[in-house]
Amino acid sequence: LLTQRFVNPLACIALAMFAFPLGVMEMGNSRLNNVSLGLVAIFIYYAFTLAVERMARSKLAIPELVLPLPALTFLITGAYFVRCIRLERVPFPLRLLRAAIQALRPKRF
Repeated sequence: LLTQRFVNPLACIALAMFAFPLGVMEMGNSRLNNVSLGLVAIFIYYAFTLAVERMARSKLAIPELVLPLPALTFLITGAYFVRCIRLERVPFPLRLLRAAIQALRPKRF
């Protein structure tokens, strides 16, 4: 599809914009938490892109409108994460994730 020529370079910018705040954020004792979040984000982006391409190829949606959605979604989320970093806050979805992980950890006596 012709639209992919413009969307694929945008994907690099979107993933970089999304991953930078994850690398800077303080998410616990080690940076491995941030790396694993980055890998999960890449997997989500890949799955979102595959779903959108399938919709475009099967004519369920207009390719020119649907193909940029994963990149635009990650750009907007990345901009929100950068804003949270500038204000020295943890973004809301990551606060929920941190609370869920701490609730699942066994209690030490």
